[in-house]
Amino acid sequence: MTTSPESTSTRLVPHWLPSGWFQIGWSRGFPRGEVRPLRYFGHDLVAYRTEDDVLHVLDAHCRHLGAHLTYGGTVAGDCVVCPFHGWHWGSDGRNRYIPYQEDRPNKARRLKSWPVYEHAGVAYLWHDLSGSAPT
Repeated sequence: MTTSPESTSTRLVPHWLPSGWFQIGWSRGFPRGEVRPLRYFGHDLVAYRTEDDVLHVLDAHCRHLGAHLTYGGTVAGDCVVCPFHGWHWGSDGRNRYIPYQEDRPNKARRLKSWPVYEHAGVAYLWHDLSGSAPT
């Protein structure tokens, strides 16, 4: 019996991904005011620590023109700032500020905000395929 390429490729695709907290690094690897690129679960992510020492993780591509927020991006308050046009993305993933329309952030565009937990010097990221909240 011969196997078609389609059935072989289908068989090799995982039908599930684990849910839970996954280590993304050591807390000291995420200094205040800096952005770090991450890639987990097939997603490009940006990690950044605010001046109040809280670590946040968002999807890494700006919803304006797709710039990768870690390559030239900066931290301002609790936001990561896009290196292309200065759009500010809050820790909740909402657009907070656009330099050329200061009084009107784009409320329709949003980045996914990933739950983060730090314990004993380890940084963890929550992942659940169904989108369930952390447990």
